[in-house]
Amino acid sequence: MLELKNIRKTFHKGRQTVVAVDDVSLDIRAGEILGLGSVVGNGERALARAIAGGIPLQSGHILLRGEAIHQLSVGERA
Repeated sequence: MLELKNIRKTFHKGRQTVVAVDDVSLDIRAGEILGLGSVVGNGERALARAIAGGIPLQSGHILLRGEAIHQLSVGERA
């Protein structure tokens, strides 16, 4: 149903590049529920925003029902 393949997202903080999400891959089937838990600031928000289309990815692919959606806007993903 939803596949994430090698998702990577970085941010620039001053002169440093901060890796928010590094090489995340998931395969969620129809009827499954995924819960993410972590200490605040470990990339959970960036991952959720990337899936929703709120921020662009540095690399990786997001597929919904086998169709690539990682380059679509938030509205186009709905």
